[in-house]
Amino acid sequence: MSINGVQPNSVRAVLANNGYLIKNENLLTTVPESYSDAVNVISNKVIDIAPYVAYAAAAPGSAFVLFDKTNQQFVSNVSFSFVATPVTTTASLFPWNQTATGRQLVYMENTMDKTSITTANIGNSFAVMKDPQQAYHLYKFYARTRLQVGYFAINAAMATDFDKADRYAFYSNRSYMFYTVGSKLYAYDFSAGHEKLKLIRDFGADQITMIKFDIQNSATLFNDLYVATYNAAAGGTLRKITVQDDPNDILTTETKSWSGLNKIVSIDWRND
Repeated sequence: MSINGVQPNSVRAVLANNGYLIKNENLLTTVPESYSDAVNVISNKVIDIAPYVAYAAAAPGSAFVLFDKTNQQFVSNVSFSFVATPVTTTASLFPWNQTATGRQLVYMENTMDKTSITTANIGNSFAVMKDPQQAYHLYKFYARTRLQVGYFAINAAMATDFDKADRYAFYSNRSYMFYTVGSKLYAYDFSAGHEKLKLIRDFGADQITMIKFDIQNSATLFNDLYVATYNAAAGGTLRKITVQDDPNDILTTETKSWSGLNKIVSIDWRND
């Protein structure tokens, strides 16, 4: 089962059902494909990792950041390495090791956000963390160099039912996080001091089964959010919702839809 698919520069990583993360760094030269042994290994022991792989979506190489559930810490695996190493880069915004905080990883996603990245290779990652007091936090970092980019506390009084969220999607061009609660799609601006929430749409009897931004098509400037819904009578519907890169408001427009589908729980794009 592939959790995070293709890396740039002919690299592919696969998180298998048995919890092993394996990779191929020479896709163009190995036919058929040849994969490594598990790389989520510390001191010759396979660590239990969360089902997410953080990587810089527009950078070459295979530098991954994983969350080690065994030791409650972020770890990395870099190019042509076959072990995991605890992240020890400067931790001025949040701790890489969560033992003292007790925070657990809820979700992690890669974007085309380029905040604080000075090279042409872009793509920050976000991690949603939950602490023992049921408060939520966002960590923003650049996986390729393990650069900490931002920390944000979720305003529970503003982010309606965030503790009940089913799924999440991060917008690459603004500090907007979309999340779903049942049939409701919310957008939350997490920028410190500028937080705001908007109910984008309540789909009523239709349950939201997936949300995901297209970060592969640069022609659309990474503004397209795909939302899948389902009900037993009508089946599944897939909608493309375009987010406007507006600094003052969270503005969205449904630009296309497809109906009469099966229940959609995941989506990906094929690169030609």
